[in-house]
Amino acid sequence: MRILSLCFFLIVYGSLSAQDSWEPQTSGTVENLNSIYFFNGSTGFTAGNNATLLKTVDGGSSWTPVSITATSNFNQVYFKNNTDGFVLAQDGKIFRSSNSGTNWTGQTIHNSGLNGVDFNGDNGIVVGDDGHAFTSSDGGINWTDKGSLGVFTLNDVQFINDTLVVAVGASGSIYKSINKGNTWIAVPSGTTSTLSGIDRYSSELLFICGTNGEIMSFNPFTDETTSHASGLSTSWLKGIDCEAGADCYSPGTSKASLIYSNQSWISRSIDENVNLNDVSFVGDGVVYYCGIGGVIYKTTQGGYPISTEKISSTSISIAPNPAKDFIAVKSPFVTGTIKILDFTGKEIIITALSQPSQLITIRELPKGAYLVVISSNESTFVKKLFKK
Repeated sequence: MRILSLCFFLIVYGSLSAQDSWEPQTSGTVENLNSIYFFNGSTGFTAGNNATLLKTVDGGSSWTPVSITATSNFNQVYFKNNTDGFVLAQDGKIFRSSNSGTNWTGQTIHNSGLNGVDFNGDNGIVVGDDGHAFTSSDGGINWTDKGSLGVFTLNDVQFINDTLVVAVGASGSIYKSINKGNTWIAVPSGTTSTLSGIDRYSSELLFICGTNGEIMSFNPFTDETTSHASGLSTSWLKGIDCEAGADCYSPGTSKASLIYSNQSWISRSIDENVNLNDVSFVGDGVVYYCGIGGVIYKTTQGGYPISTEKISSTSISIAPNPAKDFIAVKSPFVTGTIKILDFTGKEIIITALSQPSQLITIRELPKGAYLVVISSNESTFVKKLFKK
């Protein structure tokens, strides 16, 4: 119903030429890219098949190959800070860098694929095929095999606090450890879908994604799971990334893209028919997807439609953006309305347009993304607003 409301909104304001704000980036490879990670707004890595590892220092505009002595497929790239990075390989090797990804050294810790890694300080967890979990207490220099948890594969893992860890995998598997991954217990999930990705949304809430468009929330303290309708039952949601307490993104097969904003999940497909594998959410509407055939997509608008109609380059503006308490809406109109809508199409704020620069209070709005609709007798224009 929420998706229909958004579509209706876009049709009603027919003077807009709306398009999704995802822009393809030139990766320079046709290898499948399985993981992407940005540790600031400009510097990021993407990893994929046949030992592909690429780096950007200009926000994804250009990518350069990183030299690494390996032959296997890479399943994940991850940095626990701006200097210490890790790459997980399908042949059971883990590669570590201590100089922001310039040099890498590898060691074999498993006889099969490694799929997910997370750190809390110097304490690290790696999970992989045959349900194995590995722990490190020295920043990833040494790893200890904790054995199989009894599942075909574990795909991702997330620290909740200093001692609590959650891992997800095949057949709806959720495992929890309260001692930094040394011992684990199985938690009923209520699904048989393969669970692919997990990320922390708040101190007491995780989001998990998987096959059959599975998206669920999980409270690791009460073990309560809640399934959320995604409308993507034919898609495999491969990854998930959240900005704490704000938005989340989950891409997948068949151009799937789920966005969590204002307490709702909304489906916004990529225009091209692509299969996506992972996401890196930088914040303030900047998001990257990677996928099959070397594709990388970037948005600076949160992945929502934006207006391409313009009066002039400076005649319509919102400042500041992102904003916390107030925005000043500048336009050439002195009659009409200003509406602030969430992305279900619900009108949150409506005010009369009475002067070229108008101040609007947004202090009570929850964090997230909104549409600011500026209407006069002549035209209707839409701008994206981020509430922080």
